[in-house]
Amino acid sequence: KVSESSNELILEGVVKELGSYTEEEVRSGRKKILLGVKPNHSYFLGSEISRKFLSFCICDNTGLIIRSKTITFNKENALSNVNTEFYILHLKKYLADNKDILVRAIGLAIPGHYSEDSENIISNYKLWATINLKKIKDSFDIPVHIENNVHCISLALRYFDRYNKEKNYAVFHVANGMFCSYVHEGKLFASDKHLVGEIGHLVMKPDGELCECGKKGCLQVYASEAAIVLKSKDLYRNSKTTSLKQLVNDEEDITIKDIVKAYVLGDEEIISVIHQALSFMVMSITNLQMVIDTNLIFVHGELFDQAEIIDTLEKYINANKTVIPTIPNPIINIYHYYDTNGARGACAM
Repeated sequence: KVSESSNELILEGVVKELGSYTEEEVRSGRKKILLGVKPNHSYFLGSEISRKFLSFCICDNTGLIIRSKTITFNKENALSNVNTEFYILHLKKYLADNKDILVRAIGLAIPGHYSEDSENIISNYKLWATINLKKIKDSFDIPVHIENNVHCISLALRYFDRYNKEKNYAVFHVANGMFCSYVHEGKLFASDKHLVGEIGHLVMKPDGELCECGKKGCLQVYASEAAIVLKSKDLYRNSKTTSLKQLVNDEEDITIKDIVKAYVLGDEEIISVIHQALSFMVMSITNLQMVIDTNLIFVHGELFDQAEIIDTLEKYINANKTVIPTIPNPIINIYHYYDTNGARGACAM
């Protein structure tokens, strides 16, 4: 039965023969044929919308990006211009620009949760509430699937990357907000529960700084990109020594890239801001082991494109002691940041 099914898949071009085991590897029984997924069998369009950019890519069924495009939001191309029509226009244009590729389905990675009831994005960020997801879905003749952007990245790890044998892992995502996606027994855990994963709103300091959610002392007011940028702008205004003044002409131009450059240049005040953020992140990462069943955590974000920052993060994690001495700290892998990661994940969806 297995051979019959395999032959059907080979004829359909879904899988291919990779070779066979050597005689030494096969001690008894029939000769074993290695099978693998055949690339370029089908193609999917993935897109991610974020506060920084709108990204697109077309992937084959193995996750290989065939083509990609990113529209970066800036002063000339403001995020405030983004609405439902803007998204549909650019999505249709990208499809038209790549009409030589037969796209089977579209995946949208969104910066919040997808509500099937209201067909909108559930988020504290007011702009996202204006995006009408039903209208977007109805504007295309092929299936359109929607999921949280970090969940999409988790799916890419599961279906496209070399971690597909891992059944339990988490993706700790740091951007303007913070989110943790969890894969349990090979499937997204509680992706329909909109509070699960909102790690940015764990209270780290009771009566601390006010968060956009209305609570005080949330993780993201100390460790998110938005928090790091906000504190860096304060330094730009008040510090006479910060190297940010040599990197940008106006505090409103400060980005995470600029902050990382200042960190590398040895700006002590910026180093202090980032190290404080990392210490809060580590507190959360090490706590994850006590609430979810995983010893493998992927950290993802533009901040972690710098080796020195990664080294500091790992040093802080190793310095933490686990409750049970025989159980080691979680294995931390940095999932390398690209603007297309969410879009590629949407293809995996």
